[in-house]
Amino acid sequence: MLRGLLWTVRFFGKPVRGPRDGRLHAATPGAGPRQYRLYRYGAGGLPGSGILSLILWAEQPTLQRGLLLGVTTALACLSKFTALGFLPTAGLLALLSYLAVARPPMERLIGMARERAATFGLAIVTGAVVIWAAIVLLR
Repeated sequence: MLRGLLWTVRFFGKPVRGPRDGRLHAATPGAGPRQYRLYRYGAGGLPGSGILSLILWAEQPTLQRGLLLGVTTALACLSKFTALGFLPTAGLLALLSYLAVARPPMERLIGMARERAATFGLAIVTGAVVIWAAIVLLR
């Protein structure tokens, strides 16, 4: 919870008071309170962590941020598989918004793509390894 608050403060400023219960509308059938909490936090928090790590990586494409992007994206996909479609769509919309607002020249776009290619490849490989390891270890 503290991690979510710190991310919110960093990107959006001082938080405001929201609703008191963060519950989903329907509980997972057959799950006790502990499993429900784990499902709720995993499915609710990890896709957001994947998007925030994508923003961090886009700001500065370092090796550490590439690894972070791969791990958070893999964990989001493991907690809720629809994140595999949601996260790339969010990234594409963020890129299109940047292109519409900043209108960078083509040379700068090519330079940015070359600068980010290696760490993006690292993120893809890291995500694939984390997903593979989770599937193999949790058989």
